[in-house]
Amino acid sequence: MQKHFSDKQIDEINKFRDYQALFNTDTGKKILKDLEHYTNMKGTGFSLEPLEMARIAGMREVYIYIEKRVETDLNQLFDEIKQNQKIKSKGKQDV
Repeated sequence: MQKHFSDKQIDEINKFRDYQALFNTDTGKKILKDLEHYTNMKGTGFSLEPLEMARIAGMREVYIYIEKRVETDLNQLFDEIKQNQKIKSKGKQDV
């Protein structure tokens, strides 16, 4: 891993890699598709019952969390981290 990433950033990048390694297999794709169905991602997610609505929203949020990590382009993630670091270091120089 490149030196300009902090330990926290390296851990986060490795999490993305782990999600991709797991869910980009044939079995992982089947599980992700099952989760998409189970969490009703293609439906409205609406319920008249507030507690049921909260439960549905929570399940959908977990699915979105997983999907984002699976679909993220790691090269783009590296570029975004580098860009954020440049912005932060420029801000420190301006102070």
